Amino acid sequence: MKLTQSQLQKLIKEALQEQYGESFSPEEQAVVDAIEQLVELIYAMGNSNPEMTDYYIMLFRALGSAGVNTAVVSRFA
Repeated sequence: MKLTQSQLQKLIKEALQEQYGESFSPEEQAVVDAIEQLVELIYAMGNSNPEMTDYYIMLFRALGSAGVNTAVVSRFA
């Protein structure tokens, strides 16, 4: 299943709201804003450059370190 940019943003917002509630701390809101910006940039980039794989891995490791179950998240992709 291929997600549109707006669908992916909606899923991300819903997941964050489900985990943290309706109100975010300033730090959490900064993460939400950065994720939305990253999603837009990835879609604008189009096809990924294989040399960026290390950066994607770094992102998933950071998510895992923050307590995000990346295996569960990847099922929604």
